[in-house]
Amino acid sequence: MRRRETPEQEKARWREEFSRHELTLLCGDQWYTAIWLLRKPGTSVYSVHICFTPAGIVLTGDVMFGDSRAVATYPGYGVEWFASTLSPDYLAEKFLTKGWTQDRAREDAAWLAREARGAGMRNEAKDWISAGHCARQCSDAREFEERLPPWWSSDGELPGWGYDRSQVLLLAAVQERFAETFHAREAVKGTAS
Repeated sequence: MRRRETPEQEKARWREEFSRHELTLLCGDQWYTAIWLLRKPGTSVYSVHICFTPAGIVLTGDVMFGDSRAVATYPGYGVEWFASTLSPDYLAEKFLTKGWTQDRAREDAAWLAREARGAGMRNEAKDWISAGHCARQCSDAREFEERLPPWWSSDGELPGWGYDRSQVLLLAAVQERFAETFHAREAVKGTAS
């Protein structure tokens, strides 16, 4: 069985995966620009088709973002914004949908256990450790919530609720490579004139 990647390992893997991708301008005018981010012409493995429209940015292609082949922003975001320095969390807010994930539930339960232990609440810490273990067997948020400690009450989001870490790291790698190659092309254009 393959060992689970840490977030740092997964981030490095996605960066490496996209490190050889280049931009190909498919078409562009003041209203619509379509760019293909691909490893080499003639192959579409891990390719991303990026469409900049007045309605927002659409990412689609060979890469799956969540349960869909496409994700999009709201209107008002364009090429310059996507080519700027953006944090993974900020990108997630603009493109992805929050949901419950087992990985995040385990991470949240582990954090809550450490917090409880640090506050001297040993029994509560044990309950959170148990909740983290049961997250592996839960298929959805409702099932996980039913297994939480009886004393737990929500004053915010359910542990495990948020953006899927793998999707956030994938999105960040695509955006970072787009920004790198976009700025490199712009620099070449600037020296040619």
